[in-house]
Amino acid sequence: MEYFDVMDPENPGKYLRETLICIEKRFGVVITIHDCRGLLYSKSGEHIFEDHRRHTHPFCTALRYSMPFWHTYCNRSCLFEAESLAREAFRPYLHKCWKGGTELIVPGVRNGSLVFLMYAGVFRETGETPPEILPKSVKQEFCALKELDRETLEQLSRVLFTFGQSVIYCSTELCRKEDRRRMSSRRHEIRRFLTENAHGEVVLEDLAAYLALSPSRTSHLVKKLFTVPFRSLLEDERMTRAKNMLLNTEMPLKTIAGAVGFRNVFYFSQVFRKHYGIPPGRFRRTHCTGSHIKKYPAPGGRRV
Repeated sequence: MEYFDVMDPENPGKYLRETLICIEKRFGVVITIHDCRGLLYSKSGEHIFEDHRRHTHPFCTALRYSMPFWHTYCNRSCLFEAESLAREAFRPYLHKCWKGGTELIVPGVRNGSLVFLMYAGVFRETGETPPEILPKSVKQEFCALKELDRETLEQLSRVLFTFGQSVIYCSTELCRKEDRRRMSSRRHEIRRFLTENAHGEVVLEDLAAYLALSPSRTSHLVKKLFTVPFRSLLEDERMTRAKNMLLNTEMPLKTIAGAVGFRNVFYFSQVFRKHYGIPPGRFRRTHCTGSHIKKYPAPGGRRV
């Protein structure tokens, strides 16, 4: 009898990364994962999919950081617009970027909330020609894009959807295994509530309803188990996510603020400064020297 290794419960990230590479090879695509809520991080602050967090397809990277405003256009098209469309239905869909390339986007959803987006591509529609706006070198990259048929795209969407469910399970269950061993049942329930809801507009009463307790009893329980009030516990969870996103993404402060549960970027900055001693912008500049954020500054100059 021959057996095969599967997921190591103590290190699910390794298995997930290897599975993602297998999917890329099987379908001949490049897959990118956009962590919308800052949840796909290990306790040490490392992203589970470090090598898949940025679009690395040659068509995506061609002139992106050298042509004026291209980086901005790419973020607007494949980050903000794509996420907005995904929220409308929480279903896989085809997205055409501003340069004409097409990607399959598959949302990762948990309890009605968007957690991450998976981008698979880049390809072109059958017989499609490159947009005239593109320089010659990028047109050549466009013409080299693979054409994917609808049957293949349907298969890929099913595979990625199933893979996404595994990611959600691992990131919220297996990666917290050690925490659960040390936690009481109630302590774990409260942590679980924060994991699932910290990015939304939640208050103590919402946690009370989740635990089927009165607000006063819930407030007392939180202080007893964590030695801090609910609001502080909520802010700690949001600030941890914000710190990870500042260190590992190029998202603007306003986007990060919204992703971790703040409607007002100025209030977000105040809370962040209270936690870490410096504003979020300075924190990023201070701690990201030598990272991709420094290597690839947003381009400036005249419009194209």
